Amino acid sequence: MSFIQTLKTSDGLRFSLLTVGSYILAALLAAVTIIVISRFLGPVDFASFSTATALSMIINQFNSFGLSVVIQKYVGGSHQSEHINRFLSVCLRYRLFLSLLITSVGLIFAKQIAAYLQLDHQWLMVVTILCSLAPTYFDSSQVTLQSLGKLKLAAINYLVPALLKFALAVLIFVFKWQSVELILALYLLSTIPSIILAEWELLPLVKYQLFVSFPKEEKLVLQMLKHSAFAVLALGLIDNVDLLIAKHYLPNYETGLLAGVTRIAMLLTVVSGALASVLFPRVAKYRDRDNLRNFLNKAWLVTPLLLLSMIAIPLLSPWLIQLSIGAAYLSANTALNLLLVAGVLNIISVVFTAPFYAFASNRYFSLAAFLQLVLILLGNLLFVPTFGLMASVLTRLVVKIVLLLFTWLMLWMTWKREFER
Repeated sequence: MSFIQTLKTSDGLRFSLLTVGSYILAALLAAVTIIVISRFLGPVDFASFSTATALSMIINQFNSFGLSVVIQKYVGGSHQSEHINRFLSVCLRYRLFLSLLITSVGLIFAKQIAAYLQLDHQWLMVVTILCSLAPTYFDSSQVTLQSLGKLKLAAINYLVPALLKFALAVLIFVFKWQSVELILALYLLSTIPSIILAEWELLPLVKYQLFVSFPKEEKLVLQMLKHSAFAVLALGLIDNVDLLIAKHYLPNYETGLLAGVTRIAMLLTVVSGALASVLFPRVAKYRDRDNLRNFLNKAWLVTPLLLLSMIAIPLLSPWLIQLSIGAAYLSANTALNLLLVAGVLNIISVVFTAPFYAFASNRYFSLAAFLQLVLILLGNLLFVPTFGLMASVLTRLVVKIVLLLFTWLMLWMTWKREFER
């Protein structure tokens, strides 16, 4: 069967390509924005901007608290409106409480956090804490759309913030803006129109009941959060804490180099996120051994191709630096090579993580998160103060290698426990 025929008959493949294409286009537009921001702010202020956005992503994960995983598991594939409304109502109620709590605590300790991160901008931390709410609810709306099968709208909706960020780049270029606070606020708030569009589309289907108790659904949500909450919180730290530690220990120039190449490597993070958004809700519906085995057979076929793609990394990385953040960052070329290898390994891990959404046990999520978090914190705290930027990059690579091996081990163990008892 030709690829075109397969594309016509396979909803999974078609929507996967649409979602991945949307994510990549959005990443390219966001990359242009970052290029303009990095060039106009300069290395020192760009280090502050990157630190603030990294902290925003951590806050985002704390606000999420694993609730998006709950939506993927219990709302994904459901066609019963009452079932959908109950789970979404419970999740929104918890999310609103967390938002109020985390924002309040963040504002109280904003001065101390800014001092630890050596941020010179007085109001940058306040802007970060307040504006981080927008990406949090954007992610929630996207997960809801994807879980309800509205993948085309989710793909289009994902592009809206990217287009607004691109418009921000144009404004920065035209008006020569150099205010870190203003740029950061507009950058984070670019997600608000997408939240409105998503909720408008969901309006006929979703009826939030925030003041009604749903004991059965709440029990299931809390059971899932025992594992997914820690996993999500850890993920926020795993993906961003290295930049915060670098900002504390390293000169602004080295922090700027790390921030620059990390931004380039995020293109692969976007790809893995796009795959996750399609695969996780879809595979969550596979409750039988045959469907899961077919999925895993395809996963093993794709793995060698992804590993072979690493051959092109040394050839591409210098061009990626020069065409994006500029030749001034070429000294971090080796660091980018290692980050891109880590990114490919992460994509493979995402593919093999999907079956865990169909298994009865949720243990993998918390164990994988704990393992990564311990390694990323130890590697950065022990070695970055002495060995600098490369210690941070090598730590990330080691973490992704260990994660992939651990995922394969847990997949084998869980399969035997659930299907071969």
